[in-house]
Amino acid sequence: MELLLLIGPPGSGKGTLARMFAEDGYVHLSTGELLRERARTDAALADALATGNLIEDATVTALLRDAAQGHDRVLLDGYPRTLTQVPLVDELFAGAAVQALHLDVPESTLLARIARRGADSGRPEDAQDKAAHRLRIYEKDTAPLLSVYAQRGVLRSISGSGTPEEVERRARAALREHAAPHM
Repeated sequence: MELLLLIGPPGSGKGTLARMFAEDGYVHLSTGELLRERARTDAALADALATGNLIEDATVTALLRDAAQGHDRVLLDGYPRTLTQVPLVDELFAGAAVQALHLDVPESTLLARIARRGADSGRPEDAQDKAAHRLRIYEKDTAPLLSVYAQRGVLRSISGSGTPEEVERRARAALREHAAPHM
């Protein structure tokens, strides 16, 4: 099994890049999309999503386990988000060849992208009053993952600025440079 982790703050282009990689046979598992889908029938989860805070690990892990079942190439978009979730991913995808791709984007660009996406999609977590909060959560809880995956030798970092096609070219080049080790 191959596992590709996309790591980056909200608005960094993870979803756009994931859709491009889905054309290569990866099943794109976005924790945000899985949670929003479940929230349509779960009012408590919908309320929790509207705050912009992280959802408990057990809920997210169960959704991912179900969605990943039977797939050989999995792309995770938005998970893990915390250091405590790393062992959950390790267990869920034991034996997988893992690569992690970090999308680095300036904060001003992130805020503009989130504002545009919020206006287009109406996603409550993309409201401007929540965008800065979500970026602070990323810096505090998710950015530390970069050192974990760097120490494992599976992290590649690229600029997430520019057109989607430019980012895709950089991503593919970075991933081609290094074969994915099995975890």
